[in-house]
Amino acid sequence: MNIRSHLAGLLLVLVLPLCAQPSLSLVQIIDAPSGVNTALGAKSVLQGGRLVVSYPSTSGGSVHIHARNEGGLDQWGRVQSLYAFDGQTSFGKAIELLEEELFVGSDQGTWSYKWNASLSAFGMPSQIDDYPVSAITSIDTLLVTTSVPPSGAEGILGAFDGLSRIFRKDDLVGSGWSLFDVVVIPPNPLVTGGWTCAGESVAIGRNVLVMGDPCYQSTLFGSSSNVFLVDRVVEGFDNNVIANFSVPEMSGRLGRDVAVLGDTVFLAQEGGWIVAIEWSGADNLGQHYAVLDTLFLEPYDQGEGCGRLDLSVDASGIVYATTSEGVVIFHTDDATGAWDDAELLDGTQFCGTLSCSNGLLAFCVISTGEVWLFEDPSVGVSEISFHDEVLVVSPNPAYEHVIVNSIERESGIRKLVLMDVTGRTIRSISWNALAPLGLDVSDVPDQVMLLRAEDAFGRLVGTARLVVGSN
Repeated sequence: MNIRSHLAGLLLVLVLPLCAQPSLSLVQIIDAPSGVNTALGAKSVLQGGRLVVSYPSTSGGSVHIHARNEGGLDQWGRVQSLYAFDGQTSFGKAIELLEEELFVGSDQGTWSYKWNASLSAFGMPSQIDDYPVSAITSIDTLLVTTSVPPSGAEGILGAFDGLSRIFRKDDLVGSGWSLFDVVVIPPNPLVTGGWTCAGESVAIGRNVLVMGDPCYQSTLFGSSSNVFLVDRVVEGFDNNVIANFSVPEMSGRLGRDVAVLGDTVFLAQEGGWIVAIEWSGADNLGQHYAVLDTLFLEPYDQGEGCGRLDLSVDASGIVYATTSEGVVIFHTDDATGAWDDAELLDGTQFCGTLSCSNGLLAFCVISTGEVWLFEDPSVGVSEISFHDEVLVVSPNPAYEHVIVNSIERESGIRKLVLMDVTGRTIRSISWNALAPLGLDVSDVPDQVMLLRAEDAFGRLVGTARLVVGSN
């Protein structure tokens, strides 16, 4: 059975999950800054001990940075605020953190703010692009921004299209980022009305770009919403849609949010489930994705009451989603890798957006602008990191051979992936981290590489940078 017929079959299935006791505890509520407009909601991003919250506005907008342990207490405090400038609108409509760099999107483009360690603050903005932004995401050395045309209006390239612009880290240009590739999703040729909003949600993996198109497309066969998967090739993304998942209008909007974790892609749909799919190989008929698991949001209201369905996936594989009855949580079964039934996080019965990072969850309440911070006590503050202290690489730089060690023998590592600066996979090696791994890099061109350690389910365990250079 192919995935399209599988998705259609899901329309007839009702599953009422048993709710387990959530493991997250509310640790703090951060009030919205005075005078902010919450009409367009709020967005957040968590990374280590840093929380960024944005409040976009049709007349401007602002972005606020919070740090943990501010003032020596185990609390989060606001340490910096950024505001719209030069007449920008919807400033903070999309935000992203990538290591020590903050990206802010608005109707007028994308700006980069780099961390200034001596000032303990983000520095002056540098414009990366002038295309209006709908969403931003990143992986390793790649940054993706999407542009979606307004309803009934022509798209960026003169058609009713959705657009992803992919940038690569490049220290030789002023902004530090150069345009790497452009992916355009035009309307279905059978569309008889409407427009595409492909890119309203976006996620990127090592070898795939996922663009959600939750706007209903009217075709000869009825109205539907879609998610597009675009393949990665050596020099970029080849504009070839390798998978297009579609559901009829009566089933709710597919692609309201999307996420990627390892080789697993998550497709969120109002009405109400999250489908986890995984690449299952390629043959002469093309590439294939198969259903890995289905995460049912029943019996909770699946977002229709809020007009949104927000999705976030932790590096450990925990899936969070918003409903009008509260945040629901899906934990993974360590033995099988499948997801358990939904848990409702008590006290979150508001419409909102969310983000997560290693045992922390930030829930932005749209009506008040407050940010509710939850924490899993079993993770603890000391375990919240950037995954950069697990792998030890020697020698570095390397010329022919390199030895990789894990400082945590029980880290759960099952695979080591070697990637180039664009995030393209060069080599993938099975490794349990119980003994040092010898790696031959004599055939690798001189460049900076990234080593990524993953567990049995493709979840990130650790990373390390490797410089390959000739002697």
